[in-house]
Amino acid sequence: MSAEREAALVRLTDARRIGREWRTHCPVHDDEHPSLDFRAEGDRLLFCCRTGGCQSEDVFAAFRERYPEVFRNGGPSPERQRWAIRDESGAVVAVHVRYRGPGGKRYSWETPSGEPSRGEVKPARLPLYRLPELLAAKIAAEGDQPPLVVVTEGEKAADALARLGLDAVGSVTGSSGVPCDESLRPLLGCHVILWPDNDAAGRGHMRRMADRLLALGLPEADIGYIIWTSAPPKGDAADFKGTRDEVLRLVQPSLDDDPTGGFDPSRVVPVSTLVEEGRAILAEGVRYVVDAMVPDYGMLGFLVGYAKVGKSTLGVALVRAVSGSAGEFLGRAVSKRRVLYLALEDPREYLAWMMARSLAGTEDALAYPGSLVLDEPTLAGLETFVRREGVGLIYVSTFTAGVRGLVRDENDNAQLTGVVESLKGFTRRAGVPALLEAHSGKGEDQSPDADPVRALRGASAAAAAADFVLSLKRDGRGLTTRRVLSGGGRFVNFPPLAFDYDAQTGHVECLGSQKSAGAETTWRLIQEVGALSAEERSASAIAKAAGMTDNSGSRAMVRAALDDRHGVERITKYQGTKTVVYFRLSDEAVTDPGATKCPPLGFVGAKR
Repeated sequence: MSAEREAALVRLTDARRIGREWRTHCPVHDDEHPSLDFRAEGDRLLFCCRTGGCQSEDVFAAFRERYPEVFRNGGPSPERQRWAIRDESGAVVAVHVRYRGPGGKRYSWETPSGEPSRGEVKPARLPLYRLPELLAAKIAAEGDQPPLVVVTEGEKAADALARLGLDAVGSVTGSSGVPCDESLRPLLGCHVILWPDNDAAGRGHMRRMADRLLALGLPEADIGYIIWTSAPPKGDAADFKGTRDEVLRLVQPSLDDDPTGGFDPSRVVPVSTLVEEGRAILAEGVRYVVDAMVPDYGMLGFLVGYAKVGKSTLGVALVRAVSGSAGEFLGRAVSKRRVLYLALEDPREYLAWMMARSLAGTEDALAYPGSLVLDEPTLAGLETFVRREGVGLIYVSTFTAGVRGLVRDENDNAQLTGVVESLKGFTRRAGVPALLEAHSGKGEDQSPDADPVRALRGASAAAAAADFVLSLKRDGRGLTTRRVLSGGGRFVNFPPLAFDYDAQTGHVECLGSQKSAGAETTWRLIQEVGALSAEERSASAIAKAAGMTDNSGSRAMVRAALDDRHGVERITKYQGTKTVVYFRLSDEAVTDPGATKCPPLGFVGAKR
């Protein structure tokens, strides 16, 4: 039977052979390019939607409704609702279909002829739902009194308000989009009330619509918002059980005029619940994207360093490790995740060059090259995208570029903290960690054991508001490729970690702790200049011979490099009450220089 159905589907959908399977347009989502693979296996038809992620049950139910002669006795009929989108003349220009099946709720588009849209329907260019009714209300308005029109997200909510006797229209783009200016222009001359769905995406959708209406010339005084504090999560006008007058009593001049102040009683939980959750974390261990470095929760972190220190290079290396198959980053275990890289500052050409030399091209990563302001509407759209695409880590280059225009003075604690709190709220809602590149202050303490949380440039409260901070510094002076990374914050606390990167490929190699790596670098310098020989020398004399400044720090570095070094002898002498330590090459090292040879730079202590 399944083979017969397969043959019928191939014929009815003009499917083409792709290996063992057939490929055609998915009937559940608006599929411009064929993305549904299917094949018969035993007594079943197997489906795989490679673009929309549609459930097999939904695909089967949609085909059964479209081709009942092929899928007889295929289970209960799916629930479908259709809304006709009409232009100013009343002609149908598209049909929006909501399908509710075993896999949940899905939307798709049809052309006026009833054929599934394969990209012909562009939601942002469509008229508002119930446009003819809006135009009739404007004509019927008495005198100079503008008609009051409520705008909802979606057709079902608009129909619910129409049944209450309100003039209502609905956007058809979904919360991630916004109608084009031509679609919004009929609202000019009306008193517009925007009713957002009760979630961040819904509020962002209405804020973007308000911005477009203001740009088109609608006075700010003619825009209001519904603030329904007792709405269920994601609730809209279709869930409202009150009257027309009760709707109008919910109108506020701003989305920020929520009388509850943001307090949500439903979020109050007994302490015992939190104790249980905490015990589970203690038993299972904290989850990390990068072990002890990037927690696998909805948290906000900063990667802080001087300009041109290599933050973006390290960021791309992080993308490579997390979204590829490396399994480790700087010697630390990695959990594979899909990564979204927001390149808000670098030119596209530089980003492409940087990624081409570091990535294989097979990584499960997405990039956004272009400017973006990380305000609430953008974050709402980003949240929807992250959920839809299954993103597990967000990397932003850079924080400064993302908040340009939102912050006038980077030293203003209140202003900068507000922006950081908004970004942190986004990560909490999305449940995904975000790491943002940020510049360090000119007076940043460059010592390895400096507190990384104090490295961020500008208002100190901004770093305190973040969940964790990673601090990137040069390990030494000049054009060295050696760097030191340290971190602190929630679930993050690791000592300075030294690494080296290849300037040609952008690949990074762990050198171990900063202390051991510094000792190896000093030892190489002593070897290269011949500062140590068979003659006994003090740490001060060796430091001078190696061209180092003769101070207590340099002498300590020399001693750390030579203590317990194979082929190096340590001699302690007493001069009165003073103890002096001398070093010399052993007889073996003098006759066989290979006895003190150390491994190539970049592999000392590295996890291979």
